[in-house]
Amino acid sequence: MTVNKDTLSGKVLIAGYGSLLSQDSRQRFSGIHAPTVGVKVHNWSRGWVTRAFHENQTYVGAIPKRGAWLNAQLVPTKIDPALEKREQDYRFSRVDINDIDIDDSHLFLNDVTNVREIIRNTPIYICETLESNLATETYKVSFSYIATCLIGCYEKQGNKGIDDFMRSTFGLSESVFDMDVEKPKYPRAASIPSDMTKHFLEAISQHFRKTK
Repeated sequence: MTVNKDTLSGKVLIAGYGSLLSQDSRQRFSGIHAPTVGVKVHNWSRGWVTRAFHENQTYVGAIPKRGAWLNAQLVPTKIDPALEKREQDYRFSRVDINDIDIDDSHLFLNDVTNVREIIRNTPIYICETLESNLATETYKVSFSYIATCLIGCYEKQGNKGIDDFMRSTFGLSESVFDMDVEKPKYPRAASIPSDMTKHFLEAISQHFRKTK
């Protein structure tokens, strides 16, 4: 199932680049069941910079930056009170259609043309972080949050999605990483199979080795 005029009727597109990447998290905690489109968003940089004081954690945030990019999914939805609460540490900023590249690897050839036409006529927003603060040992990055992001990347693009997320996101180090596998701290955590938990932990370990 792909995005079409019916699924977009009366809605906008949110470039989800964090927990909104996860189908399970979107559906269970925000009631968003529409199909999504994998994309690369240019001129936006993603980092571990959104401090959730109310949860003592740090989440990913996006900030405008020429030449940067991040992988995301265009999520058809309405900007309603439920979504505003979920994204309370962000503002909805308009994205230029020319800064969007569609990942067509999971689409049929005729779908690509249709999706491009549809999204060109639909407002696209990204959640821009309200205040940029790098993760610290007091406000760490929880594995349950990272895994929620990565399972969404994996669902769309497999290992390439995981690699794209890790290499296009700055600010993660061992000193600010919280291994909360047994008792997830992220309140909207996706359900992660045990084999994928191991896979994601290895991806994170590789990231730490590369950035030392």
